[in-house]
Amino acid sequence: NVLKNTFDSNTDWTLTNSTVVSTAATPAKGYSGQKITRTSGGTTSCRAEQDYTTDEAGDVCVSVYVKAGSFTESDTITSLALRNDGARTLWGMDYDWSTGTASVRSGSPSINNMTATDVGDGWFRLSFSVGGFSVSDALTFELYGDTENFVVGNGVYFFGPQLEYGENPTAVRLNEDERTKYSTAY
Repeated sequence: NVLKNTFDSNTDWTLTNSTVVSTAATPAKGYSGQKITRTSGGTTSCRAEQDYTTDEAGDVCVSVYVKAGSFTESDTITSLALRNDGARTLWGMDYDWSTGTASVRSGSPSINNMTATDVGDGWFRLSFSVGGFSVSDALTFELYGDTENFVVGNGVYFFGPQLEYGENPTAVRLNEDERTKYSTAY
């Protein structure tokens, strides 16, 4: 996992119309989840994102665990996306909580290995991969907490965002400073 400080999202992540807070109310298999919540009105989605420059060529896989929460007005769609600003491309997937289905995000080029895996207790792991990256490509991992209603208080619980090399997600990989807080990965 090349993302920084997975559990300290306000430090290493850029937040738009949102705040990210830890919550013990919805633990993910022993870990505390986090909650991304809309803080202002308007028609721009609330999201958390982190930039990364590739140091290897090939496939990149993104994944995150998500859970619907009790928010002001529930959105039915949660989105996971990967942006390559140099190529001006946004790949993404949507997860529809009302139907339990995953789909390629509208306007997204084709993605590989898209999955929405039920891991229990209302949590799903969303993941997909994209191939053909070069060394030094500028990428951005993006998690959207709402994409439809834009009501203050909307959002989603999340855990373990990862950006890694390869075609499929691996078990949650913690950073060194996080291992003191969380004893085992899954």
